[in-house]
Amino acid sequence: MKPFNLPLPQPILPLPHLCVGGWDVRISFGYKLHFSMCKTIKKILLILLLPIGVFAQKSPTVTGTIGLYADFYQMDADSTIPARRPPALYRLVCNPTFSYRDFSLPFLINISPQSTSVIAPVPAYKNFGQYLANPLNQLGIAPKYKWVQLLLGTQIPHYSELTFGDQPVFGAGLRLTPGKFRFECFGGTSQQAIAEDTINNIKGAFKRTLVSAKIGYGKEEGSHIYLIGGYSVDDTNSLKIKPVYTNPQNGMLTSLDYRINLSKQFYVKGESAISVFTRDQRAQLVSDAANYVPTSVFPVRYSTRTDNADILTIGYDGKQFGLKAVGKYYGDGYVSLGYPFMQTDRMEVTLDPRFSLFNHKVNISGGIGERLNNLTQTRGATSSAIIGYANISVQATKDLNLSGNFSNYGFRNTVTNDSLRLQMVSMSYSFNPNYKIKIGKTINMFALTLSHDQFRDYNTISGSLNNNDANSGMFLYSLAFSENPLSFSLLASSYNNQLSSGLLSVNSGGVTCSYSLHKNTLRLSAGETYTQSMLNSIGPSKQLNTMLGVKYKISKALNFSVTGTINTFNAGAQNPLNKYTENLLRTSLIYKL
Repeated sequence: MKPFNLPLPQPILPLPHLCVGGWDVRISFGYKLHFSMCKTIKKILLILLLPIGVFAQKSPTVTGTIGLYADFYQMDADSTIPARRPPALYRLVCNPTFSYRDFSLPFLINISPQSTSVIAPVPAYKNFGQYLANPLNQLGIAPKYKWVQLLLGTQIPHYSELTFGDQPVFGAGLRLTPGKFRFECFGGTSQQAIAEDTINNIKGAFKRTLVSAKIGYGKEEGSHIYLIGGYSVDDTNSLKIKPVYTNPQNGMLTSLDYRINLSKQFYVKGESAISVFTRDQRAQLVSDAANYVPTSVFPVRYSTRTDNADILTIGYDGKQFGLKAVGKYYGDGYVSLGYPFMQTDRMEVTLDPRFSLFNHKVNISGGIGERLNNLTQTRGATSSAIIGYANISVQATKDLNLSGNFSNYGFRNTVTNDSLRLQMVSMSYSFNPNYKIKIGKTINMFALTLSHDQFRDYNTISGSLNNNDANSGMFLYSLAFSENPLSFSLLASSYNNQLSSGLLSVNSGGVTCSYSLHKNTLRLSAGETYTQSMLNSIGPSKQLNTMLGVKYKISKALNFSVTGTINTFNAGAQNPLNKYTENLLRTSLIYKL
């Protein structure tokens, strides 16, 4: 095995001095990092809180954590087997919050000197602003005084289920919550420009600007009514060379989100949204389009589509019984600007009951419904799926818990011709008992999981090739001493899957232990896991994973940890050339404010 060298970070942007969360960080062109406590952050805090501190004696508080993380990876393998990780990954993650009476100042700092993503090239930063705009980096600040809050830097506006919820945006905004009134707006860059590179299979993207707003009355968990709007546009001038396979887009949406509590238990909630979206800004303008929106605001082109989406829930939420009926519809042309991967052209209806019995010792929940897709019938045949599931949890005694679940998913299309018919049924169920017992000065925990998964493909031509039955079991035992800093765990698992090509079996076993020294300031851990898999009794593949870890409590607030793993794999007779060894070293330095 080759020696395991730790690669040093390459110089990306000169940052000679930076004080973050009370730590003085000096970076010498990316090669050396020096850490020492500094007082600069205290001066900044006093300046920020000076207008408030004049009128009161109460001291400000600081909470949160600051963490430095570094991962190092090396792989020894045949040249045809690609590495699964980058050689090194460095991150600085800070989330401090400064509080003083009605004033709070939360920060989010999550930065890395490396590439934007796994599919984008390493950027050549021209200034610090471009460095922060890297989607892999996050720098956000949200100062708040009573019901007024500023939103600066990287934020994720979360408005509703159909509009905005998981799209990070780098920009600025405002949130006002006086009483039950709500107003929020945010605007900025949601997508950076990436030049197309066909050699390295980089598709390319235009810079995208997004603005959003939400106004209404009421609280999220109670009765409310909110009006939501958003607008996004791609900058066609953000790239000198226009991508061949990427079109500049433009979108706008509006939504009405509401909830009405009819009583303490009964409620009705839902959302209705409509979007106008242009998939290619270079398409020809439509001169005789219906003038729903002024062309100066949103020009209608031949690639523009308007569609809607709706969600309605009627529910009863009692202490021992609950029931809700949910209906969802997503039009084929509806585009949510804040959920990039939302699946459209579908409709589903579900009924979800819930029971809690015997002072909540027995809890039962489930649901049944149907999902239809291809409602526009533009993708061949329309298909339907039956959805059904059930979960049960029983607290038999103080130390014994029994739980199980069942799910059924059926899918079929509307074609009656045997050669084109598609019909599939997937069913699974599992049983999970857990038991805890105290014997002398030891605490023993036992956990067992048994599951069965069955898949049937009723396609006349190739259905029998896809059928399979899988059975799996897992046993976990853990031991802890009440007066001894030693802990121990044992894990064993077995998986058997009957395929059309034969029986696939995977069996593994592992043991881990840990021990604390010097009044729990130093914790050592070690583990070994062995896995063997085999198809049709052919020479099994073997995998051995070794783990060693150290966690040291430098002070009450400062912790350092390092964990190293060596993963050795050999496919055996199934593929003698498929073998490799992976080394992964993960380090962290975390300071709790």
